[in-house]
Order: sequence, then C-alpha cells, then structure tokens
Amino acid sequence: MDASGTQSLTEIQRRFDGGDFNTLNVNSVQPLSGPQKAWLRIRLPAVSSHVSWVITVVHPGMDSSVVLYNSIASGQWQAPYAGDSAPVARWPMPDLHPAFAFASAT
Repeated sequence: MDASGTQSLTEIQRRFDGGDFNTLNVNSVQPLSGPQKAWLRIRLPAVSSHVSWVITVVHPGMDSSVVLYNSIASGQWQAPYAGDSAPVARWPMPDLHPAFAFASAT
C-alpha cells in the first residue's frame, strides 16, 4: 500500500525488493480511500512455450485507473492503463472491467 498515493514505480519496486510486502489473501478486502494506491507484484511461473494471459481487475467502486507495469525485453516498462479516467474505447482490452492481455517471451 502507498498511503500517500505519491510513490513512484522505482520506489515501490525498491520496497518490494526489500521485502516490504504482504502475501495477498484472495479472500481479503483492501479498502482504499483518498489518495491511497494499492500495488501488486505478480510473478508468473516460467514456461517452456508461448503462453498468453489476461488479467482483469474487478473493482466496481473504482474512481481512477488501473495501470499494468509490464517489463519488456529492453528493460523498459510498458504502462497501459484502463479505468474511469480513460474512455473504454482506449483501454487495451475494452471490456466491462479493466483488463490487460500479455504473452510470455519464448
């Protein structure tokens, strides 16, 4: 959690790398209010062949955006976003909820 809502990706990445995280319980609720931001690090298993994934964020009370920071081969970050701050037609996967598709490197 970023209570101030102002931490950068670099700061959050440093916190994750330093062990400042909690394992997510899928049955828990993390209420957000004010400027707070929730950050999740998702580590996917290694695969031996091409695999495609879709991540959907179901949050009906959202009043901002969901950003999926995705590391690409060059070491840069892609940051597509979806949510209330963008028209659905501009979402990476126009749907009822913010959704993002990506594939494993082979």
